[in-house]
Amino acid sequence: MKLFKPYFLCVSAALALALLAQRPCQADVPAPPPTPPPPAGYCSTIYSELSGDLQAFNIVLSVPPVWKPIAGGPTVYAGNLQVADGNVGPQLSGANYINAVLTQMQELRASGIGAVQINLGFPVLYEPFFGSQAKLQPYLNFYTQVAQAARSAGLKLIVENNVLLTSDVEAGWTTLPAFYSTLTWPEYMAARAKMAATIAQTLQPDYLILAEEPDTEAAQASQTNVNNPADAAQMIAGEISAVQALKLPNIKLGAGFGSWLPASGTSSLVDYIQAYVALPLDYIDFHIYPINTEAQASLIDNTLVIASMAAAAGKPVALSEAWMWKMENSEWGTLGDDAVRGRDPFGFWAPLDAEFLRTLQALAKYANLLYVAPEGPDYLFTYQTYGGTTANGGAANCTCTTASCSDSSIISTETSLAAAANKAADYSVTGFAYSSQLVTPPDTTLPSVPSNLAGKPGYTTVNLSWTASTDNVGVAGYNVFRCKAPALNGSCTAVRIANATLTTYADTGLAQKTAYNYWIQAFDLANNNSALSESIGVQTY
Repeated sequence: MKLFKPYFLCVSAALALALLAQRPCQADVPAPPPTPPPPAGYCSTIYSELSGDLQAFNIVLSVPPVWKPIAGGPTVYAGNLQVADGNVGPQLSGANYINAVLTQMQELRASGIGAVQINLGFPVLYEPFFGSQAKLQPYLNFYTQVAQAARSAGLKLIVENNVLLTSDVEAGWTTLPAFYSTLTWPEYMAARAKMAATIAQTLQPDYLILAEEPDTEAAQASQTNVNNPADAAQMIAGEISAVQALKLPNIKLGAGFGSWLPASGTSSLVDYIQAYVALPLDYIDFHIYPINTEAQASLIDNTLVIASMAAAAGKPVALSEAWMWKMENSEWGTLGDDAVRGRDPFGFWAPLDAEFLRTLQALAKYANLLYVAPEGPDYLFTYQTYGGTTANGGAANCTCTTASCSDSSIISTETSLAAAANKAADYSVTGFAYSSQLVTPPDTTLPSVPSNLAGKPGYTTVNLSWTASTDNVGVAGYNVFRCKAPALNGSCTAVRIANATLTTYADTGLAQKTAYNYWIQAFDLANNNSALSESIGVQTY
């Protein structure tokens, strides 16, 4: 193939700076919009209370613990792979759905994470739920692909085996309530053990969480026995035995609960901790969502109760889900999960979300956490504009975009916006802040040059593909350059036409029987650009 020396034009630059020989300008990761102020009234009340809760907790973390945390190695910071969550529903089995997962995984990796977490709730890999092995197989294939992709990216894999949701805006399986109702408690325990073994054998994760949030599991699966610590521990013991019988190496087993469980009384947080540390688990896991200060305790301070009691039993701790629920102290116990989630997507929360993520890092250092996997990955990439007013009802409950006040609509919109942001290598203020926590010192290493660029022409399209670049942190995406040549492989001035997250790009709207030249350039979240790939000349039909 003939090589030629092009001149490059960056479409977003001023004309006076257009011709930059061998130095295309950085389109790369766009800067997020400025953070809007919190709206006056109800939301600012929540904002100030939560800010106070975080400040108080960080004061506690500033004093070394009187108990000795169990060392579990340097904390692994993980990304929650939301698009692969079992609650997504049957679309997980779609032939091309894996592309959405690969896109989000790449963008999470570019932020500096060392692991990905997948929520694989029961019964998403349990054959009787589907009725046959043939119907289950597409889901096994999908999650096998996800696990392989994580390993290929050099990431550790955390799998959380809790339960799928039935009464939640995120629930994606319409047949689930009827299925849960068919299971007696002994049958349920056996089924949970069977699926735990299936996960271990199919995905072979580094960390497998056998159960989480017993209160949530009891409500969603209609299995009230899980509300009893002894029964919950019995279920987990069955899962441990099923996984250990496979004799698979290097899988660490954990189980846990939300930090919001009552600190005392029947089925208290202390009761669950005592029941779980007596099991042959490798570690104890927990979740953080409400961080409010209540009459009985600070809900975020409860994390230290978990960590200290686990340490006393010789077990390390880990944090598999964490996000800051946007609620007043007075709303705890009265506001539904969906109502809280309907508040999360608004941009004015970004500084508080970033402070929460910094607090998680402080907690990880304080308690020697094995890993930290924040929930809410959508907000690392994009937020929505708050549109609540008194007239449309949004001001009363701190929800409402300019188009809708429906919790489900707001959450669905956020999912779509995040998918688009992943494809465009967009990050929010929170995403940039989180990456700066994880990547220290600042990243100055250029990605490697994309290789093996190939183009398949059509009449008005060219489908490009190339071999992925590598980077010390992670490649955020690729700049695609193009120019119209006087003849195949002839010299011309290149223009950056797009950026792609994955290693393919479909260039459409081209002229027929026309020659085009292409180059690819990799970039990372710190806007370090690789050198240009070798060029390729393609002529449309």
